[in-house]
Amino acid sequence: MAALLLRLNNPYHYGRIVYFKDGQLSLDRTQLNIPNSPLDRLYVIKADDELSVLAYRFYGDSKYWWILADKNKIENPFILEEGTTLIVPDLIIAQISIP
Repeated sequence: MAALLLRLNNPYHYGRIVYFKDGQLSLDRTQLNIPNSPLDRLYVIKADDELSVLAYRFYGDSKYWWILADKNKIENPFILEEGTTLIVPDLIIAQISIP
């Protein structure tokens, strides 16, 4: 099994692509541990919300959906439970947390 680092412009740039002998690929990444900040906000998930749309609303760029997922320990970003309160972390603190 060999690993290849992802390009720096990829939101998963601190992860790895793992190649298995049977030809399968896997993205191996550790969720960020984003510290709390006084600038964090709260948001209650509504029906049909998507992390990419929320990232665009809060950060002006949908590519930061994974920051919302990591801060809130969301394992499947395609399933959001209506009524759940999300912590929307300060983007600068989140970016500093990237290894």
